[in-house]
Amino acid sequence: MWNKHPIEDDLRLALNKQFGEEIGGSHFNKYIVARDYLVNNVYDEIKAKEPSLSDHGPNHIYDVLKNAKDLLSGDITKLSGMDLYCLCMMILFHDVGNIFGRKEHNTQITEIYNKVRNKDPRFNQERRVVIKGAEAHCGRTNTGSRDTLACVEETESIDGAKINLREMAAILRFADELAEGPQRTSNYMLESGRYEESSRIFHKYASITNVFIDKGNSRIVLYYYIDINKDDLQNPKDISDLIHFIFERINKLDEERRYNKYYTPLLNDFKKTEVTLNFSYDGMPVEGLDSIKCTLNDLYPIPGSNQKSGEEILNSICSELEIDKLIQKIKDHEAV
Repeated sequence: MWNKHPIEDDLRLALNKQFGEEIGGSHFNKYIVARDYLVNNVYDEIKAKEPSLSDHGPNHIYDVLKNAKDLLSGDITKLSGMDLYCLCMMILFHDVGNIFGRKEHNTQITEIYNKVRNKDPRFNQERRVVIKGAEAHCGRTNTGSRDTLACVEETESIDGAKINLREMAAILRFADELAEGPQRTSNYMLESGRYEESSRIFHKYASITNVFIDKGNSRIVLYYYIDINKDDLQNPKDISDLIHFIFERINKLDEERRYNKYYTPLLNDFKKTEVTLNFSYDGMPVEGLDSIKCTLNDLYPIPGSNQKSGEEILNSICSELEIDKLIQKIKDHEAV
């Protein structure tokens, strides 16, 4: 089941504006055909192949479309119909390779694309462009660099219409990075220990994370809600591991914010990442730990090039986030 996303209305209008209703409608129908095939035949099957993977089904695709629209906001009208078509198509296809397994899933799109388009030679150029941009949402280049967007052509075309491919690939990549939260996991599966041990930390992270794209105030906002109980304090390693993981994910997300906007001015408004961590004990706020805030501002590294850990970076700007101090404050709270 698919509920139409507002960005799809933007796509239809933009295509009609660029090409007229007849040709624009034809392009829009091609998008709908691809979307419906993937919704009905592919997305839900990813869970069967990778049952411990965080959600990569229709809800995830819908979430990435939402993030793309929120990142663009009013600037969406600056995109041509074919730019927006390419962006939406890349979002549809970016994770389909997971049906063959998580490893290098970004390079496993072609077989699914060929199924969708029946290997029709009319789609050869579209296939090359969409796959090239979608592949760059993660992974490494042939030389081992994480700077995958550098390998995407700045401009391309589909049916003779120009596409700012590298910019659209950057929007996809950041929209996907921001697609995190409780909607990507199952609380029942997590609490009953039904996820593989190696995947549990990713699901735990999803369960405590909320993301707010606030273009009007030039920021990405991350909220974390970490509830501690008595058993956790008896074995604080799990708390420590989760906080370490949060630090690394904050670092990665902020790195992606700076990296992706290097490749498109459409993301220039996002000048900072603001973080709020909220600690509670058995559902009740812990005084002094119920709203820890910090802000990460602009630099422009290539992902993976920063040698500092997420914990080191966060501690350097907010000493309250030192793990030993956090755990001791929670223990002091319990003792009161």
